[in-house]
Parts: sequence; structure tokens; C-alpha cells
Amino acid sequence: MAMKDKIFQADDRPVERTEDVPEWGVTVGFRVIGGKERSAHERRTMAKSRNGEVIDTAGLRGGLLAATLVDEDEALIFSPADVAALEEKNGVVLDRLFSIAQKVNGFGEDAVEDAEKNSESGPSASSGSSSAPC
Repeated sequence: MAMKDKIFQADDRPVERTEDVPEWGVTVGFRVIGGKERSAHERRTMAKSRNGEVIDTAGLRGGLLAATLVDEDEALIFSPADVAALEEKNGVVLDRLFSIAQKVNGFGEDAVEDAEKNSESGPSASSGSSSAPC
């Protein structure tokens, strides 16, 4: 089997954690998101105007939760069309689940700050990889 096929067939997006949500009467799983979903979340997270003020965070929590929350069969619970309705739910519950989704997917203040610093400075001569290509 070719290396590319092995990579594409690898199950690398596991459900990392489950959490009881007593307010909703359910237990949800938190799946690791893919690259496309990660980029979409990063765009929402770093939507800033030139003076550094956040301009539009609509869909921030709901978007990540819709891409992350799975049922007992590891199927996504929500679709992108559900984001607005999801964001109408209890804000405390959404914040709690959003925090877990961020941790499961390696997001956090440090990750956002690092990404912002990297995007401001642009590529540098030392940003290449020192490892040999496969």
C-alpha cells in the first residue's frame, strides 16, 4: 500500500473525551476536528480589525461545537445549519463545552497568541523544517 493511501486511511480523528450535559439530559463526545474545520475555527477566532478589536464572533462557540460534538455512535450531532440554533442554548453550558472542545483540539489562548505572532511576523528564514523529507 502506498504511503499516501496509509495516511488517508488512518483513523486520526478520535473521540478524545465524553461529557455529561445534565442540562440537556445527554452525554456527548468530543471529536478531534480535521484541518478544514480547524482553519474555519481559526478564521473565526482571529477575526480582528486593524486596531485589534474583535469584529464578529458570531458562530464562534456554535461553530466549533457543531464540528466537534458526537453521539454515542461517533456521528456528528449538529451540522453547520444548526449553529445559530445551538448558540441560543444556555451560555454557561456552551462555554463549558466550548472550553473542552478547545482543549481536545489544541486551541487555547497560548495557541491563538502564537498564531497571531506568526501571522504578524510572516515567514522567516529559520521557519523551515530541519527534518529530512520522507
